[in-house]
Amino acid sequence: WCRSPLFFIDLLEQTGLLRTQLEEALGELVALGLITADGFSGIRALVGSAKQKRAMQRNRRRQKISSLEAAGRWCLVPAYQPENSITSDASTEQQIWTLLLRYGVLCRALILREKSLPNWREILYVCQRLEARGEILGGRFIDGLGGEQFALAEAAEALIHLHRQPSTEKLVIISAADPLNLTQSFSTDPVSPRAFSHRIAYLDGVPVAVWKEGDIHYVRDLGQDKNRTVREAFTVFTKRITQQTTRSSSVDYDQDLLSKIRNFP
Repeated sequence: WCRSPLFFIDLLEQTGLLRTQLEEALGELVALGLITADGFSGIRALVGSAKQKRAMQRNRRRQKISSLEAAGRWCLVPAYQPENSITSDASTEQQIWTLLLRYGVLCRALILREKSLPNWREILYVCQRLEARGEILGGRFIDGLGGEQFALAEAAEALIHLHRQPSTEKLVIISAADPLNLTQSFSTDPVSPRAFSHRIAYLDGVPVAVWKEGDIHYVRDLGQDKNRTVREAFTVFTKRITQQTTRSSSVDYDQDLLSKIRNFP
């Protein structure tokens, strides 16, 4: 019949069916989830038990009105429409820009730590399109990672500049729960799980030691003097965390302490 909503009386006129035939047809369509009505009384009349239907028929004679007629208009249930691919791509693109602004570089290893994201295949398709438009760069920006990588132009320039800079011998300590801890994403042997009670020491951006509830594990052998300096740094960091009750911070040391750490391999 016509796709526009129709009252029960209109359906009788347009279909030419007997009342009992139309009631049976509507009942089957409701059971299949193909049609619905403005009100629930008509639907209950169709799907109720035989005892309920007899009670409704007796009540109908008293009220002189049919529950089907009181149900209002009947109409088709709209068919499910999958999400428009254009809309989906636009949403994925927005998520990609958010990740690029956060990390600078985007690869499969990074999105595994994020939640509620499209699969890598969908992200890869949109990234390749952005690269073709000249909006982002594609290439190999992080050593040791397989698969394609994408980056903002300014992020790629910053990585090149950082690579050309001489060693600053800067020691930084963060909480393992800090979002800056990417060791689980970029290493086959994660330095430390993302636990608040753990600390990680970085020397020139390279993880060199892990503090786990008082125990120190050296990822790289720095020598006796450097190891002692790292141990002192962990102590200072822990004291600052206790005093400031902050979740994460970094510690920059004066030249006397930095001078103890030299010739990092």
